[in-house]
Amino acid sequence: MHSSADLVRERVPATTGLLIAEQEDTCRLVLGTNDLDWAARYITALNLDVDVITPQALSERLTALGRWLIERYSS
Repeated sequence: MHSSADLVRERVPATTGLLIAEQEDTCRLVLGTNDLDWAARYITALNLDVDVITPQALSERLTALGRWLIERYSS
């Protein structure tokens, strides 16, 4: 995540995943779920800049969610 661990910690409960501080303005969040649809919605709701490292299927779910939002809410 392209955000400080302190900011992410404010938004993500410890029971949701493992937060690892990396640098001052980056951290890694390992979510404790196998439900990739839920993970995609959760990541989107955080409103933070993220890079998905693994699994590739999560990137695909985020892309599909983005497409659905565009189709659903475009004028």
